[in-house]
Parts: sequence; C-alpha cells; structure tokens
Amino acid sequence: MENNERSFGQRINEVSSSWEFIGADQNSILYSISKDKVIKIFREDIMCNREERSKLIIYENRYFPDLLEIGQNYILREKVKGECLKDIVKRDGLNEEVAEKLVELLNEFQRLGFTKIDVRLKEIYVDNEKNIKLKDPDLYFTRDVHYPKHLCKELEKHGGLNCLLKTLYENNPELYKECMLNIYSTNRTETAKKLYKKQKFKKGKTTGYGIGEKEGMTELKLPIIEELDEDISFVDITEIEDLL
Repeated sequence: MENNERSFGQRINEVSSSWEFIGADQNSILYSISKDKVIKIFREDIMCNREERSKLIIYENRYFPDLLEIGQNYILREKVKGECLKDIVKRDGLNEEVAEKLVELLNEFQRLGFTKIDVRLKEIYVDNEKNIKLKDPDLYFTRDVHYPKHLCKELEKHGGLNCLLKTLYENNPELYKECMLNIYSTNRTETAKKLYKKQKFKKGKTTGYGIGEKEGMTELKLPIIEELDEDISFVDITEIEDLL
C-alpha cells in the first residue's frame, strides 16, 4: 500500500478463531494471523489514527516492521522474527557489535524526532544477520524520555551497560553526557552514604563525593556531576561499582 493511498473505510469487529493472541493493553489487542503477519486492533478509531501518523514517519524504516495495511480500527504489519535481545544479553552479555547497533537505533530515534529516546531489551529482536528490529513501534511520540533510561537500567542488571556507554561516548557524546548526568544523579545522596559508611574508618581527611568533608575518609575517585561538560572523558562504571 502506497503512502498516498491510506484508507480508513474498513473496520474489524470480529476476531477469527484461527488468530493467535499475542498481547493487549488499554488501547489495543495484538494477534498473529499468519507466520509473517500480525494485526493490531484498536479499541477506538482515534488510537489507530494516532499510530498511523507515527507509522507514516517510520514507514519502511529498517528498524521497524513493514506496514502492510491500515483500516479504520486496525493496522496489519510484518511479524518481526529473530531472537529477543533480552534473552541474548542475559545469556551472553552485550558485545561491541550489538552495542553499536543499539546506538545507531537511538540516533535514529533522535533523527526521526521521537520524544522517547529509550527502548526496552524485550522490544528488540536480532535476526541471523545480527540486524535489530523493534517488534512494536508504539509510544515513541506519546511519552517524553530524553535518554535511554530503561535500556540503561536493564543493561546494568543483566550486563553490558559499560559497553553501551563506551559506544555512546564514541558515537553520540551528547547522549552519553545525558546518560551520565541522569545515571549518577539518581540516588546520589544514598550512594554517598554507602561510600562514607564503607570508608569512614580509614585514616585521612578528604572531601567525600557529594557529602562534604568528613573525618576518616580517603579520596573517592567518582565523576563529579557539575564537571560533566562538553569535554567529558569516558568513565568506566565498573570502577565506581567496586567502591559500593
């Protein structure tokens, strides 16, 4: 279907018994209708129209499933194949090749004007050629997330955050800076308390990270948030984690 031939005349009111239920949220229901097609049925026509506007921007983009047909309350699209990236990371960690592709994906989000510069591991699939594709291009215009918050949290949990940050530092310094500012400003006070508790019995007197001068503390080499300027150097998070 060509971009200039959109039609909202057709409507689906019944679900075939042969369709396989995939999932649902408050706005839509997703079914697999064949080995290579899925259909998303919206509860209200306006939701379909909203997603249609997003689809027009990402139509035929290599990171998203191909759009096959649009109706008044549904979208028919390609079924994304491959292995879920979350399973891959949990099993093998994150290598540099996949990290580079993730950064390319985040760069594409920015280029397309998305308000959500974030993605979850479970939303990404990797095919046999190591190409990545999102299974459901949704919510990238309706939420405002200015850095990969959930992606960083999941990689910190399952392994690979440092690899992603290093690749971001080399390919998108501004987004790397945004990540660092947010990662190390979150729970900063609690982190400082943990570090002080661990170091308080050591000799010497220095300025502790985020808590001023304390007797019995040794120097803690952590990135100071206020000094993360345009010339920021790459910080290896494993060095910080060893102090906690």
